Amino acid sequence: MSKNLGFIFNSSFSYWDYERYCLTNLNKNFNLFFFNLNFTENLSIRSRKINLNVVNCSSIDDFKKKIKNLDIKIIITNNSVNENNLNIFNYLKNNNIKLGLIDFKHFSPITKLKRKNISIFNLFFILNNLKFKIFRNFKSNSIKEFDFDFYIGNKNNKKNHKQVNTHHFDYYKFKKTIKLNNKYSYITFLDDAPADHPDYKKLNISPHAPLYLYKINIIRIFKKIENFYNCKIVVAGHPRMEGNQKHNKIFQGRKVIFNKTAELVANSMLVITHASESVNFAVMSKKKIIFLNSNIFLPSYRDLIDQFSQLIGANTLNFSKNNCYELDKLKINLKKYKKYERDYIINKKISLKHKMWSNLKIK
Repeated sequence: MSKNLGFIFNSSFSYWDYERYCLTNLNKNFNLFFFNLNFTENLSIRSRKINLNVVNCSSIDDFKKKIKNLDIKIIITNNSVNENNLNIFNYLKNNNIKLGLIDFKHFSPITKLKRKNISIFNLFFILNNLKFKIFRNFKSNSIKEFDFDFYIGNKNNKKNHKQVNTHHFDYYKFKKTIKLNNKYSYITFLDDAPADHPDYKKLNISPHAPLYLYKINIIRIFKKIENFYNCKIVVAGHPRMEGNQKHNKIFQGRKVIFNKTAELVANSMLVITHASESVNFAVMSKKKIIFLNSNIFLPSYRDLIDQFSQLIGANTLNFSKNNCYELDKLKINLKKYKKYERDYIINKKISLKHKMWSNLKIK
């Protein structure tokens, strides 16, 4: 049986994704091939540690030819079924190639929160999904069902195909994190780039906030928090913004550190964020958390932040209202922290010593 295993990704895949998906563990038992289906751009994934096998495809037919030559029996993707990859997924089905879905959105509690408002951002996805449902109903060929999916916690149960039990990727990363000291000398800000994330341009949608207003407001609240605690803020940079000096300038000289989020959180006295999923590290570290909200954000993003903070039982600070007096009221709701871990991070069906991908087998 072939030990070759394929991944389908687009231009957003990076070495950061490789590490966060814990693919180092998988690379020990399989030969990994990463298929780039962004037909207009050749990509490579390199680092000082490893040079990954990227298979650039010029067309769907080119993809079919290359996957056949490599004798691949399993494909894993982080893409949902849509009009663009329907042809590819059905090709896999017709050629008995197993297809697995591994998608952060399925692990995210924030995708399950009810939104009180519909913004341009929400409307884009509603209309796009409606378009695909109409498209799907008129297709004579059935859409490829995923053969297996990755399942964690108690809130992400899927019943339409086989589940591979695992913990959240952040749990495996957190296990490797060593606390360096107990004298916490900084505050960690988890950056999710709400004003200039590259996906806004790619999807042709509005950002969560105007960039010029975000620059002014985020620095204003940073200064107040730093003065209150007499402690500097260090930014855990969003991985998609690495190398983007224009983005780093938003933080006016503060340290912006990439690919060290778990370590930064574990050694910080406090964690602040908008709606970054890396808050998982703060929950597992039992750190105090402040969710920063603002009237400059789109209504849907404001609701997202508020409801996310309610889910964790953390503190929300609206920096448009200058209510920094609430900073001396911060506390940890351990009951909600533990419930959040059970629901969205830990899978009770497997051991805490479980290694990611250890139960994935080619049959």
